[in-house]
Amino acid sequence: MDKSSKPSRARTSGTGSVKSETATAAQAKSSRTRRTTKPTGEPTVTAKAPPKPRTRKKASATQPPSHEQISLRAYFLWEAAGRPEGKADVFWHTAERELMADR
Repeated sequence: MDKSSKPSRARTSGTGSVKSETATAAQAKSSRTRRTTKPTGEPTVTAKAPPKPRTRKKASATQPPSHEQISLRAYFLWEAAGRPEGKADVFWHTAERELMADR
């Protein structure tokens, strides 16, 4: 065989028969699913269970809220109060207390 020629996409099994790449891929896919048989003798394919959904890690109770979390909460409190001047520390401490209570 000439080395410059491309190999064929078909493979031969031990018995000499030719299997196409798509047939091999279908066999690999079917081996990943569980086959059961109905009482009538018909094969039934049961798919794998879906993957578990990813969940966000909860912040530990000992970890204080971040500066960004407190700042955002304080801003919303300040907005809700009508944007009063000179009370930034009051809103900051209120936001910090509320976020600590939520943990």
